[in-house]
Amino acid sequence: NGRLEETDGERVLGLFLDTLPLRLQLTGGTWLDLVRQVFATERDSL
Repeated sequence: NGRLEETDGERVLGLFLDTLPLRLQLTGGTWLDLVRQVFATERDSL
């Protein structure tokens, strides 16, 4: 995650995220449909 492994490492400022761009075909539906589609796309990309 990019955080330093040393003393006072918890004092490091900034945003440390692991990002993964996803391509989705949004066709409408419910929030639950969107969550399921994102989950499936992320699972298939690993």
